[in-house]
Amino acid sequence: MATEAVTVFDCTLLFALRGLGVRRLDVRFKYFGDHGANAPSNSILISTEIAERRPLVGAALLRAIIRGWVKAVRARPRRILRRANP
Repeated sequence: MATEAVTVFDCTLLFALRGLGVRRLDVRFKYFGDHGANAPSNSILISTEIAERRPLVGAALLRAIIRGWVKAVRARPRRILRRANP
């Protein structure tokens, strides 16, 4: 099964893939800004196929990520807020 999408820093991924023998020509990057989205550098993406054919999977992923962030913030709110707003 081929990987449909990952969220990464492009320069980090290229070095990792080069080490695995993947050619640069076989990798395509999709930048948020090129498509009109002013998104933070860390975002969550899912493939169009998952969004259209298995929307409950995408929704479950988002719920799990949100639960994780809520748990982290509740455990150490001052530390999280201080890092976000120095």
